Amino acid sequence: ELTLKGTILGTLQYMSPEQVEGKDADARTDVFALGVVLYEMVTGRKAFEGKSHVSLMAAILERDPVPAVRLNPDLPPKLEDIINKALEKDRDLRYQVASEMRADLKRLKRETESSRTAVPAAAEEEYAEEGSRTASASRPASSGKQKAASSYGQAAVASQPPGRLWKILIPTATIAVVALIASGLYYFRSRPATPLTEKDTIVLADFANTTGDAVFDDALKQALAVDLGQSPFLNVLSDRKVGETLRLMGRLPNERVTRDVAQEICLRTGSKAFLAGSISRLGNEYMVGLEAVNCGSGDSLAKERSAASSKEDVVKA
Repeated sequence: ELTLKGTILGTLQYMSPEQVEGKDADARTDVFALGVVLYEMVTGRKAFEGKSHVSLMAAILERDPVPAVRLNPDLPPKLEDIINKALEKDRDLRYQVASEMRADLKRLKRETESSRTAVPAAAEEEYAEEGSRTASASRPASSGKQKAASSYGQAAVASQPPGRLWKILIPTATIAVVALIASGLYYFRSRPATPLTEKDTIVLADFANTTGDAVFDDALKQALAVDLGQSPFLNVLSDRKVGETLRLMGRLPNERVTRDVAQEICLRTGSKAFLAGSISRLGNEYMVGLEAVNCGSGDSLAKERSAASSKEDVVKA
């Protein structure tokens, strides 16, 4: 009874994409949060960061964290795979239940413990052989020299950092799998971005009016909405949906939609872009501008400016 439908509660940096979008949460939501915590434990950095709530929400929805192994080269590749699976933005590709993730972690623990006993023995033998060859090159080796070589091998293995031991443990098959994954990521990220379709919605922000003439406050946005509503290529988010989203954000349904507010509405409603307009006065002329912005990244998609010689020509411009 203390919560409202669609209201986001909790620490934003540990939220899943479905929580940010206001969708229903389930067990997979907790798996994502655990993945965020594990990422922070092994790298010392948060998985998702932003200078504001809007940029942080965009990071959770659109961007992948910096690869954990890049921040911690000694990280076992299999542990990174587990974390990455927990951090899948599509929850159908995530661990479906916590027991699946627990099973992978237990397998990794077992392999790690068994490898720690196997690797020193193999490395000791390698160092012992190397010591024997070195001693033989100078003079015949005695049993005392062989013992010295064996002791040298033990000391050398004991002095190896965990990172080197992990490099010894990585099988060729794992390297091949990682290479395939990297190739797949490169392929998908290098593909051209999908353009907007008639099924994608866009959000209209209120015009930034610096002319001092209040007549432009609502007239330009309304005129733009009517004009865009006739286009078969664009689907403008309705005023009703905007009002509902503002209410869920804890704002008044008739509040002005600034650029920042428009971007948050855009993210919450799953829209693809928002349009931000501006009007200013230069002498007797008016300058009207319009910019399309990607909701997720905040990057500008397109800009257009036009001049109007009089107030009557502004709407036409």
